[in-house]
Amino acid sequence: MLPVTAMCLLAGSVVMTRRTAAAQATAVDQGVGTLNELVTLRDSMLVQQTASAFDVRFLELGANRAIASEFLGFDWSAPIVVERESATTAIAALGADSPIAEDVLQALYAGIDSGAIDPRVATERFGGYVIAIGDRVTSGLDQLEVDASQTPLVIELESLREVIRLVDLAAPQAIDLSQIWFPSPGDTPQTTAAAMAQLSARRADFTASIVRLRELGVPSVVEHVGRLEADPKVQLFELSATDTLRGDPLFAPGEVLDEPRTAAVAATFDGYFVRSEIVEALVTTATQAVRVEATLLAGTERDGFLLWTFGAGALALASIGVALWLARSISKPLKDLAGYAHAVNEGELDATASPSRHQGPRETRMAFGVFTEMVANLQLLDAKANALAHCDFDDPVLRVPLPGRLGRSLESSVALLSGSIVERDQLQTHLAHEATHDSLTGINNRAAAITVIEAAMHRAARTAATIGVLFVDLNDFKAVNDSHGHEVGDEVLRQVAARLLADLRSGDFVARLGGDEFIVVAEGIADVADATYLARRIIDTISEPIEVGTLHISIGAAVGVALTLDGPEEPLRLLARADAAMYRAKYHKQSAIEIFDADLQQQMLERVDIETALTAALQDPTGGGLQLHYQPVLDATSSGLVGVEALIRWDRPGDGMLQPDSFIPIAEATSLIIDLDCWVLREATRQLISWSTVEALADVPVAVNISGRHLLSRQLPDHIRAVLAETGIDPGRLSIEITETVLLEDLAAAAAELDIVRALGVSVAIDDFGTGYTSLAHLQQLPIDTIKIDRSFISQLNVRRGSSLVRMVTDLGHAIDINIVAEGVETDEEMRALQTMGADHLQGFLLSRPLTAGALSTWAQGRAVVAASAPVVTGLRLLK
Repeated sequence: MLPVTAMCLLAGSVVMTRRTAAAQATAVDQGVGTLNELVTLRDSMLVQQTASAFDVRFLELGANRAIASEFLGFDWSAPIVVERESATTAIAALGADSPIAEDVLQALYAGIDSGAIDPRVATERFGGYVIAIGDRVTSGLDQLEVDASQTPLVIELESLREVIRLVDLAAPQAIDLSQIWFPSPGDTPQTTAAAMAQLSARRADFTASIVRLRELGVPSVVEHVGRLEADPKVQLFELSATDTLRGDPLFAPGEVLDEPRTAAVAATFDGYFVRSEIVEALVTTATQAVRVEATLLAGTERDGFLLWTFGAGALALASIGVALWLARSISKPLKDLAGYAHAVNEGELDATASPSRHQGPRETRMAFGVFTEMVANLQLLDAKANALAHCDFDDPVLRVPLPGRLGRSLESSVALLSGSIVERDQLQTHLAHEATHDSLTGINNRAAAITVIEAAMHRAARTAATIGVLFVDLNDFKAVNDSHGHEVGDEVLRQVAARLLADLRSGDFVARLGGDEFIVVAEGIADVADATYLARRIIDTISEPIEVGTLHISIGAAVGVALTLDGPEEPLRLLARADAAMYRAKYHKQSAIEIFDADLQQQMLERVDIETALTAALQDPTGGGLQLHYQPVLDATSSGLVGVEALIRWDRPGDGMLQPDSFIPIAEATSLIIDLDCWVLREATRQLISWSTVEALADVPVAVNISGRHLLSRQLPDHIRAVLAETGIDPGRLSIEITETVLLEDLAAAAAELDIVRALGVSVAIDDFGTGYTSLAHLQQLPIDTIKIDRSFISQLNVRRGSSLVRMVTDLGHAIDINIVAEGVETDEEMRALQTMGADHLQGFLLSRPLTAGALSTWAQGRAVVAASAPVVTGLRLLK
């Protein structure tokens, strides 16, 4: 059997090798399809970049595209139209794999056609696209060569890579030649010499690439190269370029061209475009060569795979035949043994062994004897198992020993099994307790509370009794953890739970929801006064000083009460109402009680309504009424515009313009605020792109407010990366503003996230500085670039302490290289005082209110005109 097994293994190895090769060829074929679209898109961008470069060249010579077309004797715009259609088709074919978004490219075309985008800018944009797509093409080729490393496809892929390089070398040669023939007024002999050197190098590399393609020897590619070299128009371009490099151009720079030479120039550039078309077609030929070879290779390997598979199967069948032939000599005794074993396996422990147990090979007879003894043990074990199944641990059969060594092992197993059953029952009881009880305090948890409320609702439906849910939140508990540590805080929670269990009425249910939140479910509440009395007992119980070691800790509580006065309610809805009432109680400085009433009901309904509408607005492609206004930030010394702050507004359909404080807090309570932040980031950065055509706003940076929930979610850096990649703006033109109170929630985590954001090139500002009482010493450790002093301090500049605080923050910020922005500047006196103190930037209604994007554009342009024509004026009054 060993030789047969070895042959089977060898056949299996060959089968897997053939299968892998076929899969690799198929993967290369599919990858080349995508690569072909990328190359087509890149060629289109390259041609359009060359066309834009020609526009720049002719503009430098005082000619436009129409004059150039007339001079060259053909329509200059025709190739561009074709290439645009080619690019659009390639992007559609690539879909999500396209490195260029269709809407971004169409916006570029619209800007070029309208004249809003200068040909130099267009050339740079197309150049950037060429580089980005080229990187994708290079990585795609690298991956394809890895996939095809063990196949004959390597030559075809190398030929395709060389053809793509040929395109890169061919495209810019006409620009180089035009710079030599038609130098710009500002060109020098050194400029012309550099252009000559560049053209010479590219032509040498072009020739080397042609030689390399012939050496690789892909037939269709070599044939196409022959057509390229034989084309008379191409030869004319090559001859003109060669003569120019030899010092014998068609004409000397600056020489007035006669009609024959003009025709020769036009024919030369016509030859360039013919060469470009043939080279682009060569890419298709090289791509097709790879795909044809990959298809052939995949078919060959699949045929080999099937052939070897059938061969391996036949070999396996032969091996089985040999094994069956060898088994026939002992088949009868083994068949009887198998039948006996099967009967025992089916539970027939009383089955009679066949007489053949004394026949056949010695090994078979021994197996029969051992099996018979084992059946006896199984019969005894069956009796023990039945006793265990009925949990009859006193059954005498459990004490009967099993014979033999195996018997002793089985006896140990029975003992272990009986112990495991007892342990399982104990574990089930423990797990049931854990599932419904809080691990820290030992009282019931949220899951148990929901179950209890639901059961109470069923009872109330029969008896018409009123149920009260009291939501308890401890006051100043965070301060206990911060001051004394979490061990003391945990002990406080345990003692509060114990007091609630001991002091409440018999039948009242107490649970801990998590953190410092507890819930009390009380049945048989007579009225609101009865519920209020119970809530007061809870507050009094909790307010008694708590002793932890030598510490005496005093805390209070806020209690929210919800009652089923109008009949049964959903448990979660009743719990949510009590929670809402508790949050209203938290607004009081001392321990307080709030009853859920019609006002809170209306607030909850309005909250849900706004949350639903805001979700729909964020999903609406038009923004659903969401819009950004922009408030200018001005330099305190020069009065120059140094930035804008993006401020969200909501023109909600049917309700009019809503201020942020009417919907931002609702979004902050859920993850909806993260979606809202992302919307603002996208809209603000897109607006920066729109302003690139407005001279007064072309380089203005924008600041975006980011919520604390977003910052601490650890998603912010990824969201900023996505926006930067989508819009392509300079990260230095984006700043995020974080309120000081957010930093205080988790200073270490916030600082870590801000470090990542600043590493992206985005600056960071602390907003509303002074409202959160951040230690000034923390400023050195925080990764920030700007401090924005809150309006509440700016308005107190006429008070000595207010003025001193602003001056101190300004001096400290400058000492550690942090910019200072004064927010809310509303009077001339405030402005002059801040200038005297050395504030870097100013923002406020005195300078400008928040403006729409269009209004800001008008404001900035008008301000630029006034600033250019008016004399220098001290202060910033000129900017209003």
